[in-house]
Amino acid sequence: MGVFDDALMFAAERHHGMVRKKNAGVPYLLHPMETAVIVGTMTNDHEVLAAALLHDVVEDTNTTIEEVRERFGDRVAELVSSETENKREDLPPGDTWRIRKEESLDELRKSNIDVKMLWLGDKLSNMRSFYRSWDMEGANLWQAFNMKDSSLQFWYYSTIAELLKPELSSYPAWKEYNELVRRVFTITELEGKTEEIKMAKVSGKTAEGKLFITLEGRVDSTNAAETEEALNALREEAPGTPVVLDCRELQYISSAGLRMILRLRKADPEASIVNVVPEVYEIFDMTGFTDMMPVSKI
Repeated sequence: MGVFDDALMFAAERHHGMVRKKNAGVPYLLHPMETAVIVGTMTNDHEVLAAALLHDVVEDTNTTIEEVRERFGDRVAELVSSETENKREDLPPGDTWRIRKEESLDELRKSNIDVKMLWLGDKLSNMRSFYRSWDMEGANLWQAFNMKDSSLQFWYYSTIAELLKPELSSYPAWKEYNELVRRVFTITELEGKTEEIKMAKVSGKTAEGKLFITLEGRVDSTNAAETEEALNALREEAPGTPVVLDCRELQYISSAGLRMILRLRKADPEASIVNVVPEVYEIFDMTGFTDMMPVSKI
């Protein structure tokens, strides 16, 4: 039996009965399998792929690194070890989260490309899961984790992107990872801010064959539906007229507001966004809106 097939059987045995933290009922084994699939887009080295399958067996089961070394050899054991944190089991995991991540990042800085491929496979699998949860829950998704502060989660995952960039940025996996980091954390970080911002107002006028709709204040999950209803009412008064969203008075827009604009864009392919203040333009830019429709700064 080859090392990859053996690793798959071993991982299935050690992760038997486990489920993912954010996906109740989903077998944990799907995560190391997805990690291996991602790593397989960058290398066909069977020992690296085996390590991808095994990357959590020491950290999350009662398997020891010595068992891995005895069964799979020194190289696979070292690769698995590179993905294994010192969890400090005698202390609450939330209290040790920052130091554990700093230690891991220090090791990543010194690692070879095989280790970096493992990290990218693991973290991209995580980021895909975060993105699915973020789309449904917004910033609340972090409440299921030991570290609930989204700004620290952003620090960790964005630092990984930068450390992997020099050697892996040409691979589609890195590009996908970097884009998901931008999409998830830009919004969840901004959604966590509690500064006083005016609630949304919508007004419109027709000029030069276009419907200019002004968005003011804040558009978030508390008022996105109401804002969209007002926006659509204005569109019904000028059916077929291309919409221009004037955002000079828009102070903030959350993921719920962005989804509202996505629906507008689908209904009106000629829709555009103008006069965006720098803080809000950053949201549109980091979430890809500047690539999918015309968006201009004030």
